[in-house]
Amino acid sequence: NDDLIPLFGYDLIKLCSKRKDTLIAYPIEICIRLLENSLNKESLFRIALSQGKQKNIVAGLNLQTIDRETTLNELNYDPHVLASTLKQY
Repeated sequence: NDDLIPLFGYDLIKLCSKRKDTLIAYPIEICIRLLENSLNKESLFRIALSQGKQKNIVAGLNLQTIDRETTLNELNYDPHVLASTLKQY
């Protein structure tokens, strides 16, 4: 568990240097892992969705309550929400 710092808006180089196990930023790692099985969805990165849902994902990533064990089904969100969140990052 990385130190709990706001991950969105934080300097990417500093964020990556704080990670011990990988050089990939936490939000990128988690969003990509959650999207792995959804890459066949049409317009995955082109559909804009609810800002409220994105804010919930951002909050979960910042608090690290969305982690490597979380599944897309647990989140109960469309993969487009995660793709939009990844783009926002």
